Amino acid sequence: MARVSAITDTLEQRVLNADYRARRFPSLAELSAELHANPRTVRKALLDLVRRGILHKLPSGRIAVAPETPRAVRHLVLLAPAYPTPWIAIWHRAIERLATARGWQLKLVGYTHWRDVMISQTIRAFDGVFFVPLGDDLPAEAVSLLKSSGRRVVVLEQDTSGYGLPCLRFTTPSSIRRLLDEVANHEAVSCLNTQPMGGNIQDRIDQWRLWTRAHGKVGQLFNEPVELFGSSLERAYATTRRLLEQRALGGTALFCVTGAAALGAMRAIRDHGLCPGRDIAVCSADDDAGRLPYTVPSVTCLSSPEWDPYLQVCLDWFAGDHSEWQGPLLVQPDDVPVFQGESTGT
Repeated sequence: MARVSAITDTLEQRVLNADYRARRFPSLAELSAELHANPRTVRKALLDLVRRGILHKLPSGRIAVAPETPRAVRHLVLLAPAYPTPWIAIWHRAIERLATARGWQLKLVGYTHWRDVMISQTIRAFDGVFFVPLGDDLPAEAVSLLKSSGRRVVVLEQDTSGYGLPCLRFTTPSSIRRLLDEVANHEAVSCLNTQPMGGNIQDRIDQWRLWTRAHGKVGQLFNEPVELFGSSLERAYATTRRLLEQRALGGTALFCVTGAAALGAMRAIRDHGLCPGRDIAVCSADDDAGRLPYTVPSVTCLSSPEWDPYLQVCLDWFAGDHSEWQGPLLVQPDDVPVFQGESTGT
């Protein structure tokens, strides 16, 4: 009986955690093989869950998760690239905290490429979707899937308003220009990007170009993006190290498009015998999920804004009666604070 109870508890927790929302419930044979249990033992556990209304038996005889009675939204998903990053961890914690306060559940699901079957299966299985795109721009087939799914989807950190998709973005064009004002005392301000290209990355590069022209600055763009799921930090280190050895950095200030690029560049500058902030100023378009203010030296960067009010707008939409998004499709803060670190000599 102890073995039956253990299997029952395992399957119940999986159902409650929405593990089977995006895929069918396993067969008796599959569960027996996975759990290394006798089929008779597994069958007893399944029948107990059917009796309690957690599972139910289909006309075909298969066992499936019992349909829920109509109620408010409670199953959300954060659908993100299957590559652990500090940003995805922070998004997950923030959304889960707010969802839990409403009595809802959040599931984190990963995918590895644009045609990954997990994207379509997951979007159609959950009541509300927070979607983190891969590093490149949304392909047409992904846009079509997101818009035709019949689910409420919000895209994170990429401006998809032009596709008719609601989105949250926390790095605004004006904030990038204010960040660059921190290195306005340098005649040459170069730009380093090692992140895969996408709308958000291109926007940051465009703002650097606009700022340098407006202020009469010179500088070079070093755009060496890694492949998807590659290490942009390692690429930034190698690129900066090479540029320093070749005396080709092109300026005394470096605008890094991401926090990872800033970390790699700072290490390379130090390894070259120079001091960030004294010999070469470094600033970053994000704070690498809150880590850059704590490096030595601390990095001048755009700070992460307070996310809760913007996430609450999304949760209200997931729970509301309007199937269409209400208001501007692009939701972003009016002001993103600049953290003045030691890396720009302040």
